Amino acid sequence: MANRERVRLATEPGRVLLIADFKNVVYRSTSTHASLFSGRTFTGGLYGFMVSLLRAVRDVQATSVVVATDLQPYVRKQQFSGYKGDRKKNRDPDDPFLLKSAQSMPLAKAFVECLDLPFWEAEGFEYDDFCAWGAKQFSHRFDRVVAMTNDSDLYQLFDIDNFTVYRGSEKGLFDRAEFVKEYGELSREEWINVLCMTGTHNAVPGIEGVGIKTALKAIRDPVAMRNILAKHGDIIERNRPLVALPHASFKPAQDHRVRRHQFELRDFVRFCTRYEIQVTARMVEALTDLRQCNGNR
Repeated sequence: MANRERVRLATEPGRVLLIADFKNVVYRSTSTHASLFSGRTFTGGLYGFMVSLLRAVRDVQATSVVVATDLQPYVRKQQFSGYKGDRKKNRDPDDPFLLKSAQSMPLAKAFVECLDLPFWEAEGFEYDDFCAWGAKQFSHRFDRVVAMTNDSDLYQLFDIDNFTVYRGSEKGLFDRAEFVKEYGELSREEWINVLCMTGTHNAVPGIEGVGIKTALKAIRDPVAMRNILAKHGDIIERNRPLVALPHASFKPAQDHRVRRHQFELRDFVRFCTRYEIQVTARMVEALTDLRQCNGNR
């Protein structure tokens, strides 16, 4: 993380909730550490997930952590059959990356359980739904709510004053101020309209020929926006329930909550030993700080 981000965070002590994107981090970790094994067990995804999560805890000075994930079948796919459809095209089920990712998921979840972190999932919904709900539900309890993800769909949550996106140790934090610098002053509804026009990474097609620059220009020009709505209003209306967060039918369960951390460092060391993962001083520092905070700063 850039020095200016560390300095800014150091001057903003308080309670920080980190909401991590489980599958996104596992996929990226599997790709980054593709050659790491413990015996015959692929551990690259697990190792990368551990390092990434604990680095995020240190970088954002998290006092509470939850991990959320996607769980099919998606409700959005019932509304639009092509939703995330591009992710299955030309994929060999025996592709090494897919096999390693599948092996990494239960190991990474076992690590989450080892630390007794809340793990949020619900059939039909995705990390983005949980992140949007969690940011709104718990924003009053925290000085900062941080989404650990690279997803620009979540920029619609910048209407929540203390919401921030953590895009990794290299890119650091992306908050409302950075969003305004890049895209201008936009409301939640205006950003949703931009995504409806351009389409999203979830294989939600937008209006042909409309990219981010055209969409932003239209948002600021009432005449241009009326013309787009007149010609392509059906596309925008189709995309809106696919883009808006959380999904209209999302309902949290009783176990979707933030709780005090009760893990023991010795359990973490044992877990790492089991998979021949070296315990570093930075890992211990992150966990020690998190445990000592125990939901309080």
